[in-house]
Amino acid sequence: MIDDLNRTPRSLIEEAREAQGFARLRLLRSRITHPNYPFLDRFIREVVDGDASPEEWGRGGILVPDLSISELLETSPPAFLHPLRRTNFSKWKYVMMEGAIDRHDPSAGAPAALYGDLHYSWRPPENVVRISPKAAKLSPAEEINIVVRRWIAFRVSLVLAPISSTHSDFTVEKILQVTGSTPQRISHDARAAIMGLLAEFKMNDQANPTYGHMGPADYYMD
Repeated sequence: MIDDLNRTPRSLIEEAREAQGFARLRLLRSRITHPNYPFLDRFIREVVDGDASPEEWGRGGILVPDLSISELLETSPPAFLHPLRRTNFSKWKYVMMEGAIDRHDPSAGAPAALYGDLHYSWRPPENVVRISPKAAKLSPAEEINIVVRRWIAFRVSLVLAPISSTHSDFTVEKILQVTGSTPQRISHDARAAIMGLLAEFKMNDQANPTYGHMGPADYYMD
């Protein structure tokens, strides 16, 4: 019995390609161990019907924080970055912002850690999401504190966007009211991020603003 889908013989994959419907599923289930059943649909889609190699399929991943806006504002960055660090952690990166305005992706701009050795069955801890290495572009994070604050500002801007197209009347207090937090609960970095965002709101020369990433790093420093 095959206990690791990454070790599926090519001959079995070819046999599965020739089978149809339930016969294909029944064939593969007869050759693999039960714990692998939950991953079989994806394996069929990406390996049997796709062009992924069985040896590399499902391996690796980008880890980013997975927090609601209130959790993001009220949790200190060291606390939500710590779960991203594994024993073979190398350097901080961040998810590039390409397309963020269109898809409103909360992971856009997020601090990230890249690992090539994650098994397809590995599940991330609480408040962490695993992204396929092919699903996002990464860039080195030279100053992780600035990356974090820019990401917080971007996430806040997504919450504010449906409320008003003009941001000149927003204040720290009004932003916190919208996000459901209070000045007493937010972290020091969250406050710095909001101040940087408010500074960006005063910039009127951007046709398609990507808030959190318009102003200089000085906007997000103490």
